[in-house]
Amino acid sequence: MDFDKLQLKVDEIIKNTFYDFKGDIDFNRSTEIPVLILYVRYGDEIILVREDGNESSNWEPITGIVENNIPIKKLIFEQLEENLELDKEDIENIIIGEITEIYDSSDNIKYFEINILVDLNNIESIDTYDELEFDFFPVEELYNISIDKKFIKNYIKLIK
Repeated sequence: MDFDKLQLKVDEIIKNTFYDFKGDIDFNRSTEIPVLILYVRYGDEIILVREDGNESSNWEPITGIVENNIPIKKLIFEQLEENLELDKEDIENIIIGEITEIYDSSDNIKYFEINILVDLNNIESIDTYDELEFDFFPVEELYNISIDKKFIKNYIKLIK
């Protein structure tokens, strides 16, 4: 799938998402919410993040809510800059995966997870904002850390 086709799919999902006057998602009225899931790979390892200083929190890929009227490609770059202080020049390749649907019955919301693999080239540094920590993990180590297993499954699909 290319970015144009992905943007069309995201635009369809957004039609069922409510936004407030500032352009933020109104979670009280929305029943469908698109979420960007970025699997950032450097060499043979994936970069995962978690809440800084909280050893009991799960590791996860970079995630972000898809905002109204922001092109998906721009949102990918914004999330990488915001979460890992990476620029466009740090990206070697972007692979668009499938969109998976997850229904949360407790909130009565269907989440559309847009799975993206981002390969990095020779980066000089990575940093996060104060509330996040990051680490590098080889694929075989993912089963030994605290992570939602759906992320492992989707990552494996992307790298095959």
